[in-house]
Amino acid sequence: MKTLKWGILGPGRIAEKVAEAILQSENGELYAIGSRSLDKAADFAKRFGASKSYDSYEELCADDKLDIIYIATPHSFHCEHSMIAMKHGKHVLCEKPFALDADEASQMMNCAKKNNVFLMEAMWSRFLPGMKKVKELLASNAIGTIKTFTANFCFSSSPEQKPRLFEPSLGGGALLDVGIYPVTLACSFFGFPLKSSARADLTDKGVDATSYYNLEFVNGVKAEMFSSIVQEGDSKAVITGEEGQIIIHANCWTLQSITLKNGKETSFHTPYEGSDYRLQIEEVNQCIEHGLKESSVNSFQWTQGMMQVMDDLREKMGVDYKTKM
Repeated sequence: MKTLKWGILGPGRIAEKVAEAILQSENGELYAIGSRSLDKAADFAKRFGASKSYDSYEELCADDKLDIIYIATPHSFHCEHSMIAMKHGKHVLCEKPFALDADEASQMMNCAKKNNVFLMEAMWSRFLPGMKKVKELLASNAIGTIKTFTANFCFSSSPEQKPRLFEPSLGGGALLDVGIYPVTLACSFFGFPLKSSARADLTDKGVDATSYYNLEFVNGVKAEMFSSIVQEGDSKAVITGEEGQIIIHANCWTLQSITLKNGKETSFHTPYEGSDYRLQIEEVNQCIEHGLKESSVNSFQWTQGMMQVMDDLREKMGVDYKTKM
């Protein structure tokens, strides 16, 4: 199996976890780092053993030795930076959220097709063993007809601690940063919703500090979810059916601890080795090795559908990034 040379565009905190995952993967090599600061790129490269450092995203993407680039810049730059990489013939793994909206997502997918390269959103939860386990329990009718789903992802921060999260020009707010996780769980289990409603507590800059989402699905399931960047939550997800519950314990987006209650109580532990992101890196490596241009798990159809759901929720919350840019 060919070793794939990876580059990272935007060496921040999440990029560190992806770098670890690349190093843990079977046929991935972390080769080059690109940043607006050469010192920052060089420091990251030294810490993770990458061979090359660039202070220009264009130069990184133009490196002929690179096979694939992971885009880790703020949300509002995902479309622009992914397209730079793809126009240079590079495969792309783009950090979630894939783009600011469904229109940008379409542009990115069209660019991938035009340049005949692989493209995938880095929604890593969908590759975890716990995701498969919950789907198996639902398929086996373990708790009967499903009635409700609840979930949240919250943490407490401030503009001083994490200014990016509160800046509309960077796609700030709770929904795109952490709300995407419970929404992903709901849509992974029940499909895309028929109806949605949402409300939010907005900051003075117009991003959602805390946001609440309600989705209704074709099979009658009603999902209630919330996320926040200014308060804590229990980080748990609960699926309730007529004959019991499936509880995905904190942190629910990692799906590592699951309890089935259906007259008796059964616990399932579904850990995974290495970085949270390793399994998605393996997926990307295998797809490229087999000449695929999209993943069957995080497919274009899946990502486009999720972007549309997120667009609908933001519209109902009154959050519009592009008027603030």
